[in-house]
Amino acid sequence: MIRLRPYKPSDDEKLLHWFPEERSFEMWSVGRFSYPLTREQLKSFQTEYEEKPDGFRLAAVLSDGSLAGQITFRQVDYQEDYAYIGFIVIDPLLRGQGMGHKMIAKVVGYAFDVLGVSCVRLGVLASNDAAIHCYKAVGFKLEEIKADYVTYNEESWDLYQIAIRKE
Repeated sequence: MIRLRPYKPSDDEKLLHWFPEERSFEMWSVGRFSYPLTREQLKSFQTEYEEKPDGFRLAAVLSDGSLAGQITFRQVDYQEDYAYIGFIVIDPLLRGQGMGHKMIAKVVGYAFDVLGVSCVRLGVLASNDAAIHCYKAVGFKLEEIKADYVTYNEESWDLYQIAIRKE
């Protein structure tokens, strides 16, 4: 079972170890952080979201309370009736077990039921096949493609803007 709670600075210690190689890290951070991830970067990020009036971070935890993942509500726009999520990551040891699907479904439910928005949006790099599969399984649909959004080494990555709407 996945539960959601506010993200705490003490969660950083575990999150720091979830990116053992640079390519997957870049897919997650899309240039927001530099590799390797540090406590200082995470502290600055946490402070930014504590001060941001329309954004916040959540932790996904297992039934024993251990950190399973994290997600950031980058922007909640009540007038436009949507939430934009990002910086989504699941513990590498839990990948391939359906935990990502459960976490995203829980977050979408939170956005619809608690925040009261009717649309959840996110951006995902076209090269991130596992994430795309997870989001599609929850019900996200493609809205827009931003070609050549970011370059990593010699690769150019497109960004898919996807969304799920409350029925």
